[in-house]
Amino acid sequence: MADNGYNPCVACLHTRCCTHYTVNITGYDLWRIAQGFCLSPEEFLVFFTVKEPRPSTFKLDHSGQTCDIALDKARTRAKEAPCVFWLSLPGGYGRCGIYPLRPLTCQIYPAFFRRGSVHIKPDALCPSNAWNLAAMDLSLWRGKLLRAQMEFDLYHLVVARWNAYVDSTPPQARFPVQGYCAYLMNVYTRLERVQQAVPEELWPGILRRWGEYADLQTNPLTKEQNGEASALPGWREFLRGIQEVVSSFLPPQSP
Repeated sequence: MADNGYNPCVACLHTRCCTHYTVNITGYDLWRIAQGFCLSPEEFLVFFTVKEPRPSTFKLDHSGQTCDIALDKARTRAKEAPCVFWLSLPGGYGRCGIYPLRPLTCQIYPAFFRRGSVHIKPDALCPSNAWNLAAMDLSLWRGKLLRAQMEFDLYHLVVARWNAYVDSTPPQARFPVQGYCAYLMNVYTRLERVQQAVPEELWPGILRRWGEYADLQTNPLTKEQNGEASALPGWREFLRGIQEVVSSFLPPQSP
């Protein structure tokens, strides 16, 4: 992520964030990486069950278990394995092999957005004093963080559609994770067209509005739009376009 000449990641020689974390990804991340590098999702993903359901976890059967997806880890004997896309360099250093298309979580790390302001995570694994808010292009980071929040909320809608379909199938039905990945690839191919149709001049207003909903911990895609929000140019049309695409996939089966 370029940041007006200030990006500690560019010169960082540490590998902690790329080895310590398991990087959960969204459907948008999966689609971008698969499309950008002509890979099948199975080549870079791992999926696992989780104890507590979240908006990002999906079902594959009627057992009550939910799953999540993340970038796989490289095969190594080291205590902490690096990301599958990590490129090792001489001297024990390395770099991200998909940096332009890295997941949203990686793009915004270690920043977060709260009440209209950009903050740095106090528990970031970056070297001490690596990040300086005064040196950062905060408008750029604010836009990145809001765009990421939008994609997280959109993914939750996509996951909810899949889960509703699974719930509507016979009790013995089971689905392969490959089927879920194929669903994501198809949905996001069409969602990309919706986003590309939004005029560039409307994006700042749409992202600002998204930030207002994020502060309220509300997903605008699952909330009825009225009042002032509906007056924002392109807002309702954008949300409706997303909702129409997602609802066109996997209609729940009748009992």
